[in-house]
Amino acid sequence: MHRDAAAYESDTRSAVDSYATNRRREAEQQVHQQLADAEGQARATREAAEEMARRIEEEARLRGQTLREESKAVEERLKNALIGLHRMTAQLEELVGTPTPPQADGESLADALKPYGQRDGELQPLLEER
Repeated sequence: MHRDAAAYESDTRSAVDSYATNRRREAEQQVHQQLADAEGQARATREAAEEMARRIEEEARLRGQTLREESKAVEERLKNALIGLHRMTAQLEELVGTPTPPQADGESLADALKPYGQRDGELQPLLEER
């Protein structure tokens, strides 16, 4: 009977060890699988973020290029308008005759056609009146 008990104990211990080994192997496999899944998700998230950053940078680059082109077009139109105004001033002075001395207020036709910001000392008095 003692031999039977020892054999039963040995068989039970062997079964428990085998069961524990199998469970440990399954747990390790599960951990490795979860780790691989997490690394895959992290890689996919990083790649998506990098792609989004590339798209944002490209859109910003294109927008900057568009703004530069638009500002060049506006500058060109302003330059052409200024040239036209200079021609008109010359034609008006030619029609009027030789330029007359500045009027009592000291303003010539060219000065009268200038925007306030470009007139000599004229903007300051306007601001002081307020």
